[in-house]
Amino acid sequence: MVELAQYLKDHEGEGDKPNEPKEIKCSSTDYSKAVNVDISFMQQIADKFCGGDMSKKLSQDLTNKDVSSSAYDNYKFHLEFDPGKSCKTDCKATFKSMIAKCEGYDSHSIQLEGSATFDCDASYSYKITVPDQPKPKPDPGFEQHGLQARQCHTADQFGGHGDVRGSDISMAATGCAGISDDKAMLKEGSAPVQLQSTYGGTKLQFTMSWIDNCEGPEQDARFPFGEPHNLGNTCWQLLLDDWQQCE
Repeated sequence: MVELAQYLKDHEGEGDKPNEPKEIKCSSTDYSKAVNVDISFMQQIADKFCGGDMSKKLSQDLTNKDVSSSAYDNYKFHLEFDPGKSCKTDCKATFKSMIAKCEGYDSHSIQLEGSATFDCDASYSYKITVPDQPKPKPDPGFEQHGLQARQCHTADQFGGHGDVRGSDISMAATGCAGISDDKAMLKEGSAPVQLQSTYGGTKLQFTMSWIDNCEGPEQDARFPFGEPHNLGNTCWQLLLDDWQQCE
């Protein structure tokens, strides 16, 4: 009897604990496919959804008006919930995990879709519909000679993230010199070259791209200064300079 009483005491309330998701999936792991929606705003949308009747299947389309916000006009947020079979889940906690998993390269972006499933057949999901963007007016174009003025960004433009060390930047940036010939040669209309890596839990992304409406011959992104082809004369040096001079 003493052992039974101790067991019951040790396991008291276990049956009331919500189940954890078996799997969380995002529509993509490519940061470039994430949309510009703050994860804090997405959590507000999820919290609003979770205030509904969670005892049955729930499907809802929400907008910024549902959370009294002026941000993201004409964006649509479709959320769904299936309670499964005798399954206890935590709606807000599940969406929080899903949103964290599907975050883009910073806290201001998130993948278009995400889902979470449970062993007891419960499931949650979201889908973001982005409004069509107006087509920009054609630019007459220009020719670029030499380096443009460096544009630095403030820390609050990137949201919260872990520490970033210069040695991590240097190591990650060396990858730009190893991209293949077919991707390295940039010209008007070329797809951007993106490098992604994670150091110490912090996501890093480097992008090399052709400036819109810039006219001129194609250029090797690995060696933007031309000859000689040594490390100090490569894209690595430019990326490292961006970090050091904007720190």
